[in-house]
Amino acid sequence: MKSEIESKFLMINLRNPITIGDSGIRMDVIHQISLFENNNGEMGCDVEFVDIQNVKFLGIPIGNTYNDFKNFKNKIQELGIDIDQLIDNECEGIISSDQIIKLKLKYKDVILNKDI
Repeated sequence: MKSEIESKFLMINLRNPITIGDSGIRMDVIHQISLFENNNGEMGCDVEFVDIQNVKFLGIPIGNTYNDFKNFKNKIQELGIDIDQLIDNECEGIISSDQIIKLKLKYKDVILNKDI
């Protein structure tokens, strides 16, 4: 029995460093870009925010675990700062449409290649 490819999908993670205003909070945000062939044969794309890494406050790392960030976030929120909203604001437009177009073109042969 010969196998047939049912669908093709490519996932790419992009890391971008951000600084939250003038607060001295720096971190890397990770976005996951999914490229796929949709039902009409065109390449589709989804972008999703998936992770925060390398968080530093005033240059000091806050730790590498989820609980480290959670504790830091709780302390910041106790000061009345909505860190989630600030991160969202910094991430707005961080993945440009030009980047998406370049990724689509770069991987189009891999995704849509009928021989794979």
